[in-house]
Amino acid sequence: MKRKRSRHEVSPEAILKQLMLELLYPAVLGAVLLFTLEVVERALSSLRMWRSPNVAFDLITTEKLLLLVATGLFYCCDYAYIILTREFHVKFFAYDCVFLLGLYVTLASLHVRERDANLPPITWRIALVYAAFFIMYRKWDKSELRDTNDAKEQQFYRDVLYWEAWSFWLLVGATVAAVILPNSSLPALLLFVVLMASTYHFFRLVQRKRLFATA
Repeated sequence: MKRKRSRHEVSPEAILKQLMLELLYPAVLGAVLLFTLEVVERALSSLRMWRSPNVAFDLITTEKLLLLVATGLFYCCDYAYIILTREFHVKFFAYDCVFLLGLYVTLASLHVRERDANLPPITWRIALVYAAFFIMYRKWDKSELRDTNDAKEQQFYRDVLYWEAWSFWLLVGATVAAVILPNSSLPALLLFVVLMASTYHFFRLVQRKRLFATA
């Protein structure tokens, strides 16, 4: 027989959501911010080329900075999306742990530490990690679609699934481009454009989700 939860008892799902939002996610996003500031400093140093002929423009650092900015914005949207998730299941916590692990892989692939300053980002791996994320995002939002009977909310999740589908295929294309052109900066720039386009739509979807989260 299922035990009825008392009025003041906190559910395991609520505890896991609080743990994710107040401890794990802020810690990782803080690390992203610190790495971004370090890369910004190195990127600004390379811009002195306009004043000194002895300083060369650092294209690799610029690529890293662009991808770091796109990554930070994307994960900020994901953080907001979690906040607005009303029914947070245990499996969502597991998904988020995988997302954060993927963020760690992304940072490692960007070679953001100063000792790796001369190493280019591993663009194909970053694109592949994002593509894998969208497969999991799709499972998450299909679950939320099944959990609602509201017609407007169902249409919202269909739009989310559509966003996830085209983002996934664009990332697959970026992965292929990175494999074909391993020594070119074009795949990194292409990935930046794809991530920014996807993040913009993610931000718009988060704005729409506020309507259901506060209803």
